[in-house]
Amino acid sequence: MKRLVLALLVLALPLVALPRQAHAHSSCHEQSDITGDRVCSRFGDLWSHERSFPLTLGVGLTSSHLVPAARNWSGTLGKDNPVRFRLPGQALGMRSIDDVGFDFRMSGYVNRTLYLGIDWGVALGSVHPTFAQPAEVEIRNKSGINFVHAKIASVIGARLPLGPFSARLEALIGLQIASVTVEGRKPNGEWVQGSLNNLAFLLEPRVAVDLWTGPWTTMTVWGGGNVFFPADRSMGVSFALHGRAFDGRYF
Repeated sequence: MKRLVLALLVLALPLVALPRQAHAHSSCHEQSDITGDRVCSRFGDLWSHERSFPLTLGVGLTSSHLVPAARNWSGTLGKDNPVRFRLPGQALGMRSIDDVGFDFRMSGYVNRTLYLGIDWGVALGSVHPTFAQPAEVEIRNKSGINFVHAKIASVIGARLPLGPFSARLEALIGLQIASVTVEGRKPNGEWVQGSLNNLAFLLEPRVAVDLWTGPWTTMTVWGGGNVFFPADRSMGVSFALHGRAFDGRYF
């Protein structure tokens, strides 16, 4: 009986040793057919910030103030054989449009100061235009959430660390579209849904202040304007996750 137990233990030893050996060498793999030419992971690969890329992902709430009179609007009524027309901004009869929405961002630091990224967002609002009618059609306001404002832009900026805070100056360069949903009467007398749209370039300088709420999280307040439409402005608050603790810097 003792000989049988001893024999079973001897047979079981390789089964125990093999997984441990495989686990011990699981961080290396053969580089070529040359014996011993292997690539192994280095100490700190999973946590050392020197070899990580400081990627940042953010989401926030934004609010914009637009002046429609500064824009020219293109109108469309109906889907089948749509009626198209143009309308100057003054014809909307509104001094300003305010909206609220969401803003999303992905960025990364090129060095300790300079960063690049992409920013996009969409906001909604309810407007009540009093139209000066164009010659081609008759249009009227559509109630409810009838205004959409979307932006997409590349971002370039610089950061100044101030202890647990950071001050940032950046510029957004891209496109923005504003759209007002309306109802219009075609020449045959039929009322159909349509829209007034304005597509424009966006050059928006922003100032922002970050507060580190943890090693990998920040809260930001920001404000900006639009070079092409000086009366426009926007502001917001956002929250971000950072791929590198404190973006690789110390307080």
